[in-house]
Amino acid sequence: MTHPESDIKTFIPSRTALVYAVLAGLWIGLSDRAVALLVDDPQLLIQVQTYKGWAFVLVTAIILYCILRQQVLSWEKRTQDLIDREKQYHFLVDKSPLPIFIQTGGSFSYLNSQALNLFRASSQEQMLGKPVIDHVHPDFREKVKQRIQSLNRDKQEVPALEQVFTTIDGKNVDVNVQAVPFNFQGQDGAGVFVQDITGHKKNQEQLRAWHDLMQYIIRHDPSAIAVHDRNMNYIYVSQRYLDDYQVTRDVIGRHHYEVFPEIPDKWRQVHARALQGEVISSDDDHFIRPDGSIDYTRWQCRPWYKADGSIGGIVLYTEVITRLKQTEIQLRELNQSLEQKVRERTARLEELNRELEAFSYSVSHDLRAPLRSIDGFSQALLEDCHDQLDDEGKDYLQRVRSATQRMGHLIDEMLKLSRISKAELKPLPVDLSQLARKVCTELSQENPDHHVDIQIQETLTAQADPALMEILLENLLSNAWKFTKDNPDAAIEVGQKVLDSQEVFFIADNGAGFDMQYAQQLFAPFKRLHSADKYPGTGIGLATCARIVKKHQGRIWADSEPEKGTTFFFTLGGGEN
Repeated sequence: MTHPESDIKTFIPSRTALVYAVLAGLWIGLSDRAVALLVDDPQLLIQVQTYKGWAFVLVTAIILYCILRQQVLSWEKRTQDLIDREKQYHFLVDKSPLPIFIQTGGSFSYLNSQALNLFRASSQEQMLGKPVIDHVHPDFREKVKQRIQSLNRDKQEVPALEQVFTTIDGKNVDVNVQAVPFNFQGQDGAGVFVQDITGHKKNQEQLRAWHDLMQYIIRHDPSAIAVHDRNMNYIYVSQRYLDDYQVTRDVIGRHHYEVFPEIPDKWRQVHARALQGEVISSDDDHFIRPDGSIDYTRWQCRPWYKADGSIGGIVLYTEVITRLKQTEIQLRELNQSLEQKVRERTARLEELNRELEAFSYSVSHDLRAPLRSIDGFSQALLEDCHDQLDDEGKDYLQRVRSATQRMGHLIDEMLKLSRISKAELKPLPVDLSQLARKVCTELSQENPDHHVDIQIQETLTAQADPALMEILLENLLSNAWKFTKDNPDAAIEVGQKVLDSQEVFFIADNGAGFDMQYAQQLFAPFKRLHSADKYPGTGIGLATCARIVKKHQGRIWADSEPEKGTTFFFTLGGGEN
């Protein structure tokens, strides 16, 4: 930096002396010659010489004044220019986004605002005069001392160095430092330019951690994954990939075609297409191993992109599915075998159904005729030979008639159960409330001496087969009617409630009830939990109910307690599987 004091000490005095010497010599030489030529009188010559001296002094004074004034004005202008430039320099340095400081003699001589912030100082006074080395991390002090010595000795810029500064409150800051020789206020030193790279170092560490995590994830991924750059060199690879393709060497950085020199041309074309941005995949492919064995695979090849949107390379996802393929073949063969068995069993079932239909026809026609004959002839004997039979004989014939009639009723119920099992389901909207009222009216008419308090909830509807719903309600309500006959305050309720978040229909009575330990037998054909003498029936009704509910993809169950009544619950799925 130039100083005005040196200018005034050297530039102005030297020029002034030179001008004065030249003018004085010219004046003395020329004026003495002129006076000698013009004045002969010695007395007058003395006076003239005296006046000439004073004139010389006056003229030289005026000339020197003009010269000095011009020089001072020039100096003032240059000084002001230097001051302005120095202010601009200080402004630019202080406003620099980079921390900058000047060291002379190894101590801080100047710091811009960013440098103060870097060292967490609030003013210049906290840092000026303090050794720079005190704010260098101990791990880097020896190297920084060597750099300072080299800079002072060679007067040349030293290369950038990553190191660690220590702030005045003891914090460590990662920095990149570059220094150049600099003379500050007449002292040799260095201008030091600092870049705070703490954030950059953290980002690098984070990127390194993500990179390591990516490598870890890919290496241990259960899928076979290989990542290549645009030149088909390996970047990442999973262990599964190495195992599946029997690669025992390290492949990172190596060319894919070097690792697999005999790779088919179709794969080279796939790679080229993926490097153009296409995603190619196959769910059923195969490849031949070096030993000639064939393995099946499914794969996908897609490009990966850099931050600028350009294609950086390709990612190959593969899975060896040889075992899966073998299992698929075995399953296909097993399915074919099962289909054959299903066809055979279907044919057998169709044959059994035909036999069952023939049996049903036989039961309906061939068995009914003998029963009607037995009942008819028994009735004829009672009527025609009434007077010839004693009371015991009449009782025997009456028992025969009752047995044949029960057998006929049992056959009817069995046929009904069979027809329900084979009937085609025709679901429609059904008003169960109205259907229940109809059934209860018929039961009241059939049993006028049995008075029952009937409660039927309104708007009970279901999507079901109307005919089967009528049979279901007939069986359940006639059951409730039958088992409440000994209760003078008989009551039956038909309704709907929510159990376990599901809408459930129920028919409850306060009749005889039963022990729940026998509940599993309740819906089996011909199973009875009460005496036939006290509560007559065939044991088919509840089995029929179970068939109807099952046909609607529903569920039926009961809750009961002896002498306190029974509640039957059922749900309706609405259709047949």
